[in-house]
Amino acid sequence: NFYMAAFADSLYAVNFAAKNGINKAKTLAIFKETYGNWKEISAFIEMQKTDNKVLALEFLNTLTEKDLRDTKTDILNQHFSTGLQSLPHYISDTAFYTTYILSPRINIEFIRPWRKELADYFDKFRDGSQIGTVINIRNWINDSIIIDNVGNMHSRSPLSPAGVLHLRVSDVRSRNIFVVAVCRSLNIPSRI
Repeated sequence: NFYMAAFADSLYAVNFAAKNGINKAKTLAIFKETYGNWKEISAFIEMQKTDNKVLALEFLNTLTEKDLRDTKTDILNQHFSTGLQSLPHYISDTAFYTTYILSPRINIEFIRPWRKELADYFDKFRDGSQIGTVINIRNWINDSIIIDNVGNMHSRSPLSPAGVLHLRVSDVRSRNIFVVAVCRSLNIPSRI
């Protein structure tokens, strides 16, 4: 089939991994899920510094099959590069870091760029401790976001975290995704 022939094969994935100094088995598993989006995923990995390519592969492992098939290079790189800017000097568990801080995948939302905008906006809420920062974020959300479960009722897709920030109106599911996104943008591990 012509469509399937356009996908990256296992030989491409193994050679790509060797060229980029990353795990061949993990690379092969990711490329099997990319379907026609393999060029975007390849470009994302190739644009990373040599020291960050292994972490970029771990980052990709946090995504769903659909994310690997749909998400564009620029969106992946925005989340990854912005997240790396606030990377703690010492990470003892990269799987934990990539899953609960660096990953743009929170729930079932479509992955859009939000990390830099939220980090810039909510940076002023930091108070020196993660608990204090989370309390500040909670207070702002309770005071600033109106819950409206009717307005988005007919959509199966939640609002993006950046959309919630701009609109200041959200259904409960989108608000919950927003909370996790804000925390992750400030390097606070979180999940729903």
